[in-house]
Amino acid sequence: MGVATIFVTHDQEEAFEVADRIGVLDHGRLLEVGPPLELYARPRTEFVARFLGAANLMVGINEPHGVRIGPCLFPLKTTGGEKEDAGRVQVLFRPEDVAVKDAADALEWPRLGEAVVEESAFFGSVERLRLRIPELKGLRA
Repeated sequence: MGVATIFVTHDQEEAFEVADRIGVLDHGRLLEVGPPLELYARPRTEFVARFLGAANLMVGINEPHGVRIGPCLFPLKTTGGEKEDAGRVQVLFRPEDVAVKDAADALEWPRLGEAVVEESAFFGSVERLRLRIPELKGLRA
């Protein structure tokens, strides 16, 4: 229709569904603005990362070919990190980014370790697991 509209909602699913761009406010301050997928997949602030869905944030080391988290090197699938100097970075893992396999299955991706299921909740089409992995040398959650 070519009409600009500002729609205010606290319902994230609704915002993701109807918006071309989303602005995230915290205490009246505009933190980030962008397309829904961009804000969800590559938030620029810790607040937006945690606000838009479940988030596991870890501190890693930026390296030329990926990000090192503890003993594991995760290759980058996005651009921007390969030319930057090594240094500490925050790494965002959404629950859908984590693969859970039993010990018999071989994973093609780096492994952080074997986890213990601490909690399991069934939601119909989704099952939510809370996992605890052993402490890893050089990793700070």
